[in-house]
Order: sequence, then C-alpha cells, then structure tokens
Amino acid sequence: MESSSFVLKPSDDNPTELGIVCANFECDFTRDRQLPIVAVDESIYRRLPAFLIATVDKFAALPFVGPSGAILGGADHHDSRGFYSAAEPGCGKRLATPLLPPDLIIQDELHLISGPLGTMAGLYEAAIEALCVREDDGGTVRPKIVASTATVRRAQDQIQALFDRPQTQIFPPPGPDRRDSFFAKTVPAVETSARHYLGIAAQAATPGK
Repeated sequence: MESSSFVLKPSDDNPTELGIVCANFECDFTRDRQLPIVAVDESIYRRLPAFLIATVDKFAALPFVGPSGAILGGADHHDSRGFYSAAEPGCGKRLATPLLPPDLIIQDELHLISGPLGTMAGLYEAAIEALCVREDDGGTVRPKIVASTATVRRAQDQIQALFDRPQTQIFPPPGPDRRDSFFAKTVPAVETSARHYLGIAAQAATPGK
C-alpha cells in the first residue's frame, strides 16, 4: 500500500466512498479494480458487507443512525446502490425475504472488556443479540461467539456476564500434560538451549536509581 492506494470518491471535497487499490500494477486489484473493502459508514450501511470489523464505540450509533440497524438484519428492499431497512421505507424493490442477521461474532482482546467498559458493552451486547436471534425450523438460533484473550482466568464468569452464555468451550482445551499446551511445549535445557538473560548497566548511572 502507498498513499496513492487510497482514493476518495467521487471527490476529495464531497467523499462518499473510499476506494482502496494495490500499488503493485501486476495485482488483480490495481488501477480501476479496487479491493472489495468498504470503509465509509454510509457505504457500509448500504452495501452490508459479509464481514464487518468495528470497535465497541460503534454500538453507540445504533439508536441514533437508523440505516445502521440494517447490519443486524431485516433489510427488505434493494436497488443498484444497495439495501434498505425499515428506517428508509419506500426505497428500492422489495426482497423476497428480509436479510438474515449476523450469525458469527468474533471478539478480540476479550480481557480488555471489563470494569466500566464491560458494563457498558454488556448493555449493548444484550440488545445486539436480541436483534440477531432468529427462528429456524421452530427453534431459536443465537449467533455464535468466538472470543480471543490473553488470559483465560475466570473466562466463564466474564463470558456469562458479557454475552449471557452459560457454557464456554476453551480452545485449546487443557491437556493431560501441563508442559504441552498444543501451541508451546516445555523441553529440558539439554534438548534446546535455555533462555539467557542479560543485564546492562549504563555508564555514569548510579546502581539502584
């Protein structure tokens, strides 16, 4: 990527879309063939990408920006520009069936959503899940949640409080040998060189300060 890879459309003074292309002219996504990435909020609400990356603060826009609700399902009209939900009645042609809500939520850095932030996020999570729940063959289908974290301490309690999930499956599960966690294996120093520690005392510095 270079500075020329990002182009505001239709103009720099009145942008409604950000086009992103590869700087390598031999790439399939270069020149007038931009990457299938949508970065402007209004375009996201209209085109409803299959995979959405956002921060928690974006939840706060849902009650105030009507079209944003379409990302949680329910869009029932469309035209050449994209999709429309009940917040924009009378736009486009009606779909045979409304679009389904998201069925997968990926939460990164789960351990950071705690304390006051966890309390606020928990309120939004309850509302978002209520909008994502759908009925299928007479049963209730909730979105699947996959979370990654740097620590699994009290993970069950945190997930229960944040996502209202009574069951948590930790991957990789604890194995029979605590020295082999699937991702890392503890071996003796005679088999692999042990870690060496080096301390440096700068010149003209008093030790202990």
